[in-house]
Amino acid sequence: MKNIKNKDLERSFKDLQECWRIEAKLLKTNEQLTIEESDFIKKEASSGSPLGEFIYGLYYLLNLQDEKTAEEWWSKFFYHSNGEALWKASGIFAFLGDEYYDWSMKCLRRAAWRQHPIAKAMYKEMKENPYKFPEA
Repeated sequence: MKNIKNKDLERSFKDLQECWRIEAKLLKTNEQLTIEESDFIKKEASSGSPLGEFIYGLYYLLNLQDEKTAEEWWSKFFYHSNGEALWKASGIFAFLGDEYYDWSMKCLRRAAWRQHPIAKAMYKEMKENPYKFPEA
């Protein structure tokens, strides 16, 4: 029984590493994903993985230029995620540009609501000094 649990844990960790690798590929190089990579992310997103949902949305935005579908996946991510993932997504949306300001703030507010300490401090600072860049 222990070997089965360890194999499941190892597979989960490998899946997580693959998600991070694909996310980095999309954000750093903006390369097209391979069929295997897009199938993997689709499987992760369809299984309800918040990270998979977020990355699948990035895939739709950056590789397929389909913002409407990207936002559908991001909405699922938004409600399934914890504070840490939301805080990270807020930063990625800020990195993507001013046109994603609303998504960035939406994720930051929810991360703060979910009691992420850095997000709470950033959100508080932004409310008090709206024209100053927040310092984490």
